Amino acid sequence: YVGWTIEYEMAFYAIFAVSIYLKSPALRLFFLGLGILGLMIFLPYTAIALEFLFGALLGALYLRGVKIGYPAIVGGIGACLLLATIGFEVSDIARPVIWGVPALLIVMAALYLPQTKQKFLTVLGDASYSIYLAQVFTITATYKVFSALGLKENGDLLMIVAVIGSTIGGLVAYYLLERPITRWIRGINPQFAREPLYPLNK
Repeated sequence: YVGWTIEYEMAFYAIFAVSIYLKSPALRLFFLGLGILGLMIFLPYTAIALEFLFGALLGALYLRGVKIGYPAIVGGIGACLLLATIGFEVSDIARPVIWGVPALLIVMAALYLPQTKQKFLTVLGDASYSIYLAQVFTITATYKVFSALGLKENGDLLMIVAVIGSTIGGLVAYYLLERPITRWIRGINPQFAREPLYPLNK
């Protein structure tokens, strides 16, 4: 279960790694699009793969210095569109439009808004991948505890405790596993310790 979108990410990064060797930016995007289309046709990958292409296009625009006006409004529109889908069943074919486009607007807004300097939020961002991996275990554990206590019918409380538990579990995994492993990898290859080539707006 924890594989879910990570399986898509692995396939995307493999295609992306090959595209790096193509000199033309337009050719890179074309190869990415062709590779993603190939995944959807020849492998059991769903239309969610198209959303990786959205991110690639957004990255290309950002690196070219393209600016957007009123990013907060753009993000707000994306959030409203996303909230409007609550309660509706979205088909696999429609999800890149129904969910992908609002998500694209939210990520676009986050990219161009001033970056937070609040320490706790920065740490949560750093630990977000560990939180994503840990939630499979923490949500399951929370549900089992609630079932044992006869509280599983209280969905709101279950959700709140699961979110807090997943955050704590992810932070523990980040400090005990992800950071030490990252330091170890950087020790093997100092190239990984370099500053990002294109840092986000401060």
